[in-house]
Amino acid sequence: MRRCFLWFSIPLCGCATTSVLQSPDPLGQGGVELSAEPGVFGVGTPLDGFIIPHLGLRFAYGVTDRFDLGARLSGGGLHVTSRIALLEPDPDALALALMPTLGGGAIEEAASFTAQAPLVIGAPLGKGHRFLVGPQLHTWLFNDSSAYEANFSAGGQLGFSLATGDFIFLPEISAAYPFATGIGGPQAGVGTATGFLFQGGVAVTWRSQP
Repeated sequence: MRRCFLWFSIPLCGCATTSVLQSPDPLGQGGVELSAEPGVFGVGTPLDGFIIPHLGLRFAYGVTDRFDLGARLSGGGLHVTSRIALLEPDPDALALALMPTLGGGAIEEAASFTAQAPLVIGAPLGKGHRFLVGPQLHTWLFNDSSAYEANFSAGGQLGFSLATGDFIFLPEISAAYPFATGIGGPQAGVGTATGFLFQGGVAVTWRSQP
């Protein structure tokens, strides 16, 4: 029973989401973005893990022409999101953006914190569409009354940004694998899910740009 609780508390208390589900194109100062992000979340190995549905709702605002700030509420908790355009915005040119995310959540006696630093490269495909790829660094800290765990992971994401009027449809897959793990507490290792963290989903995004 404890194993089941720990596994299912991973997405609920916000420790492991790997998705980005954002275009690297900034909103521009004063722009607004709303997004619904259905998909699935998984952790573990093909022989020892699980996959469950996942839903996120995201809001973003263009603070400057190259910096957006927002928030995402999902089964992974509440996260502050950002988008920093590293190149001059141009829908017909290569886009490059750093998208740091910080957040976490809690359920019963369990709590967690997660930080994610994806770099998204957007190659133009014409008509505002992009092919998206990039690496990411990811960490999550999990703690309950009897154990704690810290994971530092590396991975990446792959997807497409498909623009249609004021909407963007963004299918994406992402994954990360821990390269360093620390576990402690009286029941350390009991019910701990190990292996790849992975997500797949589609963001349906509405944009209002200045």
